[in-house]
Amino acid sequence: MLDIVDAIYNVEASALFYTRPTPDIGALLTELNTRLAGQDGCHLSVSPLSHADWWLLACEKFHIMVAFSEEKDTRPAIDASAIAPITAIRRFDYVQAAQSHTAHVRVEVGDGNAPLPPEARVIMQEFGEAKICDAALKMQALHWTTRFIAENPGFLAMYFGPSERMFCPDELTAAGDTPDKLLRHPVPGLPEQGPNGNDGYSLNLRNPEHLGAPAISLEGLPVSVPLATAVTLLDSLMAARARGKLALEHGRVLKPSAKLTFYVREEPATPDAPLGRFVLSLWKDRGHDKPRAVPAPVPEVPAQPATSGLPSFVAAEAPATVPAAQAPAMPHPAPQTPSDMVDMAAPTPRRVKAAAAPAEPEPLMAPVEAPLPPQPEDEWNDMAQPAPRPGLMSRLMRAVSFDTKLKIASIATVLAVTFWANPYADFTGGFDTTGAPAPVVMAQLAGDLRLFADTQLLPLFDTP
Repeated sequence: MLDIVDAIYNVEASALFYTRPTPDIGALLTELNTRLAGQDGCHLSVSPLSHADWWLLACEKFHIMVAFSEEKDTRPAIDASAIAPITAIRRFDYVQAAQSHTAHVRVEVGDGNAPLPPEARVIMQEFGEAKICDAALKMQALHWTTRFIAENPGFLAMYFGPSERMFCPDELTAAGDTPDKLLRHPVPGLPEQGPNGNDGYSLNLRNPEHLGAPAISLEGLPVSVPLATAVTLLDSLMAARARGKLALEHGRVLKPSAKLTFYVREEPATPDAPLGRFVLSLWKDRGHDKPRAVPAPVPEVPAQPATSGLPSFVAAEAPATVPAAQAPAMPHPAPQTPSDMVDMAAPTPRRVKAAAAPAEPEPLMAPVEAPLPPQPEDEWNDMAQPAPRPGLMSRLMRAVSFDTKLKIASIATVLAVTFWANPYADFTGGFDTTGAPAPVVMAQLAGDLRLFADTQLLPLFDTP
């Protein structure tokens, strides 16, 4: 898993229950300290700030917050995870669990021995005083704590924040002691046409940066392959790489079986895959035989000269220097107290990397609003509209006389009655109907209709 050293962020999960559980905080503390025995700075203790609805367990490297609520977890992420495509491969009603739970327990693991608001974290990180915990250790503590909470009666499902995925009780049991399986959230892509003309879909991982290695994606899977099979294949490939049995590199060709060939290409880092991505494609024309793609360099923005906070049209004519006697006096900002610097109620972001940029000063002069140019709609409305030109049907109806229209209506009526209004047409009563006059009559009507169309309707299309 990933070891992040440049940012501080919390990891969280939410356990959904029918009714509020009553876990034993002493038993949880004993289990966690037993698992963390031998690791420096990882002996947890209960903070005196803890109470019945909120627990705080802290050690030198990280802290754990457990919040109990007798209400539903109404965050949009819960409902989104319940309808994710991955939930279709297991016989469990995730939507019912998300909608019917009446209580939840939220677990959050953060860096350092005490929870801090985002602004304080940024300030401490700027001065190098922030205590950063290994991401793998935070994920492990989150997994152990949530699994302990899920063992209480009334547990329905678990929302795991790092992967944005919901898990049923059986999936938590199958995960074992490591959160590796909980960090995987395969998402299928929309089908696209391959080089052989057949449609294929892709399978990517959501939030793969928590896995500590470049993501693995599958491409060109036939639409006939079930999602469960594709997920099993992806899990097998990731497990083989974790054991050192699978080495991936750009341009390599893998043949797991006689009928299966993967063409490996490496893609640079993107916001969806910050550590890069290896794409195992069943299509061999997607660039595995070309040089590896290199991310484009970020262009450097030249520094702009200072303009003393004046608008652009004033700063262009302002002198380079302003005498001290003529310089306007700027008001001094009021000193800030610690309560003004941080907001204890501010939400904890997933990652915090830099402080927010200061707001730009307001211009000294309000810009003059220019009149709006005439809109294309106004010009179009003022133009004289051409008279509507009669269409083909209008010309046809004008050219056909009343007698002709009457003939057309009569023939159409006869055809309709013959085909749709005769429910006993196929009933013969056991007699032979060979040579019956009905087919002869229909042939004559059809011939008359074709003759009428050739002699009277078709010439109308040649009229000017």
